[in-house]
Amino acid sequence: MGRPRKMTEEKRLNVKLESAKHERFQLACEANGTTMSAAVEDFVDRYTALYLPPQKPEK
Repeated sequence: MGRPRKMTEEKRLNVKLESAKHERFQLACEANGTTMSAAVEDFVDRYTALYLPPQKPEK
């Protein structure tokens, strides 16, 4: 269950994980019906909402 993509410029984020941690994350995402990319994007959205002021709407 991935998110619909917005028509904006994208950046790539490379994360090094221990092999076992990567495998567990992949299994957890599959069990939740999502992708690893969507799970990381959701985390970034929640983390930035918690620690940064609200973002102004794009025009």
